Amino acid sequence: MALLQDGAFGQINALMNRQILGGLGSSEIAAQKIVLGKYAGGCSTTQSANDKGRQHHHLKRNFLSSHFKYDAYADPPGRAWTQLKDLLKASLAPTSFETVWKCLCHSDLFLDKSFSASNCRDSFSSAGVYDAILKGPNYPRILSSNPHFASLTQEDAQTVLDAVPNIVDTTIDIGFVPEFNYDIMFAEFPHVDNCPPKPNGMALNAMCVSRQRACVLTNPTFNEIRHMVSEDALAATNNKHWNRQRVARLKEIEEKRKADEKALHPGRAKKYKCSNPLCAVLADTTNKQSVFAAWTHCSNPKCVFVFCPEVACKQMCENHSARCA
Repeated sequence: MALLQDGAFGQINALMNRQILGGLGSSEIAAQKIVLGKYAGGCSTTQSANDKGRQHHHLKRNFLSSHFKYDAYADPPGRAWTQLKDLLKASLAPTSFETVWKCLCHSDLFLDKSFSASNCRDSFSSAGVYDAILKGPNYPRILSSNPHFASLTQEDAQTVLDAVPNIVDTTIDIGFVPEFNYDIMFAEFPHVDNCPPKPNGMALNAMCVSRQRACVLTNPTFNEIRHMVSEDALAATNNKHWNRQRVARLKEIEEKRKADEKALHPGRAKKYKCSNPLCAVLADTTNKQSVFAAWTHCSNPKCVFVFCPEVACKQMCENHSARCA
């Protein structure tokens, strides 16, 4: 049995979660011959038999019909339905319960009508998944829904069709087709492949499963490759975190080293000379505020002349201020 779906992130997580499935790819699932897979991104509406068929259209039409509005059906038989009814009745408001339970009672009959054997058979045929005449998939019909394939010449289209058996064998073998396989396969036909390798950014096969092309989720090789990719991504994340911590620690060590060096070697204290050229008094600026408290500055705020407390220097400061101002 094959279960195929689109690339919806939530559904992919559910299928890839071993706790939900009891071990994806486990011996129990393998014994039941269940194949879980997904379509390529954006392809389910044109390749999925469930989307190509008219089952949902018939189901919607039945719920909009007078049968749903006026007819009353008995409760579905079975203990599970009885328990579900009790649960819904206790959880929902009375009006909501009547609406929901009415839908469930009618769906027991509507689903059988909408998803009849003939409707399902027609949907598989229209999607190209199974052709009654070919007794297998109809590859031209599947690929014809692709706009790029429809624009190819007959020769180029045949080149793509000839590559299908190789693609199928690779998918059966490892669960997906790596991007470099396409590059090698269509190396001589660059106009056929409209998905050239990305010049920058993350490669497609390194992205999450929901971004991949069509793949088989239960394939052991595919699961092993995805596990390795996840480990590489986790290692890269851990390396980034470790590098940030390392840089921060090295910065702390360097700042501490500079502080210790400054404490051990404060250097020579700067000294300022009195602006009187005949005065030899020097001011130690280790504590500039207390030293310069007794010194006299020029009255011009823009002037940098300063004179020591000597009487002659104070007199010179007054004369200089008169001229400078």
